[in-house]
Amino acid sequence: MRHLWSLLAGVVIAPVAWALIAYGAAVTADVQKSGPVTAYDSKLLVAAAVFVGAGLLAGLIGSLRVSPLGPLVAGVVYVASAAVLVFVPKTADDIFNRQSDVAGHTVNLLPPLANGIIPVVGAMLLVSIVSAGRWRRWPKDEEPLGAAVAPVSPEPYRPADGPTEEVTATTPAASAWPSDSTASESKDDTSPWGPPPAR
Repeated sequence: MRHLWSLLAGVVIAPVAWALIAYGAAVTADVQKSGPVTAYDSKLLVAAAVFVGAGLLAGLIGSLRVSPLGPLVAGVVYVASAAVLVFVPKTADDIFNRQSDVAGHTVNLLPPLANGIIPVVGAMLLVSIVSAGRWRRWPKDEEPLGAAVAPVSPEPYRPADGPTEEVTATTPAASAWPSDSTASESKDDTSPWGPPPAR
């Protein structure tokens, strides 16, 4: 199902992004028609916003972790259009050289293709599909952090001679306690408090 939604998104976004790029190019061309721009012009801000919007739409299908079928279709259409312009320019002119007035600007779909914006975006979309992880389905249940770590049980106490005795976290082995003779031998008779009391 995610492949279908990605395909639909690519089919819709590809022409919309192309139209936005064409509109931004038309606005920029109208502003620069009378010469180089030397002061702030709000129309250039509009053109920049339109270009950014087109980039966001293309990036929406190109970078998010969804099925890569949508960017594949859009990228192939963009790059194939550039190939048509190179090898059969007359056909490309018949298909894309169409003008329409939008908000007082003459928008043409051919300039974005001729100046290289469309094939550049198409190549970027094709690069986004090479990740093998994007073709796999997401795991339904993510394993919680630390679930795979098994608890560590204490090692049993193994004296040099004798049977193995299990040691728990709360009760040490009886053989691990020092005997009275060992404890008394370990005390220093030269202690400033004097020798240990007689038993």
